[in-house]
Formats: sequence, structure tokens, C-alpha cells
Amino acid sequence: MLRDDQQDELLDGLLQLNWQEQTSMQLNSLLKALAREAVDQQPEAQWLPRRARIDEWLDVGDVQSAWRALSQLREHADPLFSRAGKTLSEGCPLTAHLVWEQIQRARHLSLAEVFQMEYTLSLNCCRHPEFSEGVRARLIDKDQTPHWHWPDINTVPEAVVQAHFSKAWEGRHPLADLSDY
Repeated sequence: MLRDDQQDELLDGLLQLNWQEQTSMQLNSLLKALAREAVDQQPEAQWLPRRARIDEWLDVGDVQSAWRALSQLREHADPLFSRAGKTLSEGCPLTAHLVWEQIQRARHLSLAEVFQMEYTLSLNCCRHPEFSEGVRARLIDKDQTPHWHWPDINTVPEAVVQAHFSKAWEGRHPLADLSDY
């Protein structure tokens, strides 16, 4: 892991490498040195110390229960939890369903299968009216008041959620070659 401000240092290091001898060893040494420097300057963890509480709130059987638990955090004394609750409660209920389903499906998938699922999901999300409404409200009109088709987490049809994981192209999956790795 490198910091954004280490890019010039990385490029300088790459230019100074002897690419004819022991390249992999030199490259590994350069990257390790930069990573050590980055780790020493990392900010203190924000979410990890709160993990047990998050796990407790999300130890539920359905997305509706998770939505309720997290939405109630809007008034939480911890500003990170409060912001998370506010952000979720103002967000798109369909997106919450999609993330919940995505996590359920990805549990036993290979990395290639996860990338394939992500590709399918992203194409279908971009085609759905909820996406354009979110873009309109947040980026175009900037009125911050999206008008979701299903404003209530309990009214999102399961068929709509499942359709987002369905193939959106003809023929072979565009990332089918990933399965070879």
C-alpha cells in the first residue's frame, strides 16, 4: 500500500532500477521501502475499532432489519455512526437490497466470479431509472432530494433485485477469460 503523494518517489525509484539484473529483487525492495514509509504515516484506524458494534447491528437475517438498525444511528453520539446512519437513510433502498444480495452471493465465489458478478451488476444498475434519479439529485440538479421509485425498503420487489444479477448482453460474458486464472 502506497500513499498518493509517493507517486513521484515510486517513479524515480523505477527509473533508477537496473532492469537487466535481479529486477524482481530490486523492485520488491523498492516497493517494500515505500510501503514501510506509508505504513508509518497511516492515520489511526477509524472503522476497525468499531467493528464489533457494526457486526452486532448487522447480525440480522434480512436487508430490512439491517436498514432499520443502521438508520437508527442518525442520532448516535459517535459522529461516524451518525453520518453512516444519515447517509444510509437518505440513500436508495434498491441499492441497499443490491448490496445485501451481492454480499450473500459473493461469499463462496472465486475472485473471477466476483468480478463477473460486479460487471453484470454495474451494467444493470446503470440501466435502471434509480441510477439516473440518483445522478440527477446528487450531481445535476444538486437538490439532494432523489425521488426513488421505491422509497421504502419494504416495497422493493425481489424480482427487480434479482434482475440486476442477470446477464445484460448477448453471448459469452465479457469477463469470461478471468475464469482461467
